[in-house]
Amino acid sequence: IRVALLLCAICCLSTTRALTQTEGVASAVAGSGTCGLEDGFGTASKLNTPRGVAITKDSLLLYVAEFSNRLIRTVNITSGAVQAIAGRADPVPDCYFSITVCADGVGNNAEFAGPVGVVLSELSDPPILYVTDGTPNVG
Repeated sequence: IRVALLLCAICCLSTTRALTQTEGVASAVAGSGTCGLEDGFGTASKLNTPRGVAITKDSLLLYVAEFSNRLIRTVNITSGAVQAIAGRADPVPDCYFSITVCADGVGNNAEFAGPVGVVLSELSDPPILYVTDGTPNVG
């Protein structure tokens, strides 16, 4: 039986939670609840303002747009491993709305002003992850 999951990023608690359809139980899959920047496993990791999530069709890998650390991270649903895959781990500065430095790139060569959403397209091989950046000055 396939268990459907509802995934949500909770900004104020700096966690990503899963809600099972069959049991109706919400549980943290990533983030300790304390803002920070730390890869790790499950709730031993630290996130800072997760905003958007996407999951692979096999429900094994979760992508998280992390606004305040300017990163895209993955959460391995089986092992709980949380790791950065794109962006540079810089906190969003106070002058956020004046940021114009965004850069295409692979891994930590990509630069985001503050990612707010992710959408995964598995129609191509390899799959494509689209990122919505929150800056008003991209273009």
